Amino acid sequence: MLLGQKYQIIPSDNQKKTINQSIGGARFIYNNLLADYKSQIGGETPPKVKLYSSLKPQNPWMKDCDSLALSGARVNLEKALTNFFKSKKGARKGKKVGFPTFKSKHTSKLTYTTNNQGGNIRVENNMIKLPKVGWVKINLHRPLRGEIRSCHITLKRNGKYEISLLCEVAVQQHRKEIQDINSLKVVGLDLSYSEFAVDSEEVSDDTKTKYVRHYRINEKKTKRLSRRVSKKQLKGKNSCKAKRRLAAHHEYVKNCRLDFCHKLSKYYVTNYDVIVLEDLDLSQLAKNKLRGHSKSVLDLGFGQFRQFLDYKSIIYDSVVLQANRWFPSSQTCCVCLNKNKFVKDLSVREWDCPFCGEHHNRDKNAAKNLKQLFYKELNTCGAQEIHAWGDGTSTLRETVRQVLSLNQESPPFMGV
Repeated sequence: MLLGQKYQIIPSDNQKKTINQSIGGARFIYNNLLADYKSQIGGETPPKVKLYSSLKPQNPWMKDCDSLALSGARVNLEKALTNFFKSKKGARKGKKVGFPTFKSKHTSKLTYTTNNQGGNIRVENNMIKLPKVGWVKINLHRPLRGEIRSCHITLKRNGKYEISLLCEVAVQQHRKEIQDINSLKVVGLDLSYSEFAVDSEEVSDDTKTKYVRHYRINEKKTKRLSRRVSKKQLKGKNSCKAKRRLAAHHEYVKNCRLDFCHKLSKYYVTNYDVIVLEDLDLSQLAKNKLRGHSKSVLDLGFGQFRQFLDYKSIIYDSVVLQANRWFPSSQTCCVCLNKNKFVKDLSVREWDCPFCGEHHNRDKNAAKNLKQLFYKELNTCGAQEIHAWGDGTSTLRETVRQVLSLNQESPPFMGV
């Protein structure tokens, strides 16, 4: 498994110049190759991205840059063009991608990528060795896991340098042993605007991280710092200082959100074997301005939380399932399983079932329905008779997904 691990590096003044030169060189190569490609468009044969070696004689300063960073810029341009043409033909998933644009020093990300070849990138005694840069001080706030494959160096807008190390990590150290289906720990999670995630457990666990609306709490300070940036003289020293303060504040809010998502996702993958979520269309929820929840959806970070659950479930041998988008989890009574069509509006937070009279909390009822959906589909697959979970080599993830894939008619979970 390839795992990215981010750290802060503290280079000296000379090392900063070398890193900035490699960042500028990668941007220079990207823009020049893109300009050459656009000049060839219109011919009979499709154009190709030329090699950057032809730019070296006119630019001797490129010898001081990392050669892998320059070649990586060409690879990035080829990927951007491939994604554009695939998206244009409809062969690429997700939203459509436009034609590549030129990179700017002021608006684009200041970054470059280099690969580990022959041990030219290694970590020793809180120092990391980088090509053309040398030994740089690194803040190892956590142990580095795995073997380094490549690194991604970024100059952030607040003036700090960050390195992301892509490492190859073994993932078999947290294998779970399950004797039968009845011993599975299953939880349903309903994503909520007020409490972030409501689970199907009757008694809430106080060890879980409490959700705080970090963006809402810091919104006044964000507006004040943004106002200071707008009132400074353009491209002045005070303007640069104000921009760095604003960037540092945005990074603080972002790190608070990431810290919460990391802790909560680790809690669920370590304490439960199967986690059932609802498949929400987050992009449409963020665009829907009529309900007034756009800012809240972006502040919550549901997509980030779902990504953390996916990759951590591989490490801790758990299963993350997403219920079908049209599954009526909020409208179905978890006791009598009858559907109440009058609770579609989000303003209805609590309701009484017209069939059995049970009183429900909207989010808690939805979480319980998601949990029951898993057991219902296991019974449909005939999994009650299964008690042997592989030959000792298959993981819990592989076993559960194999059992659920037996039901080919109207799959209840996305991506099984």
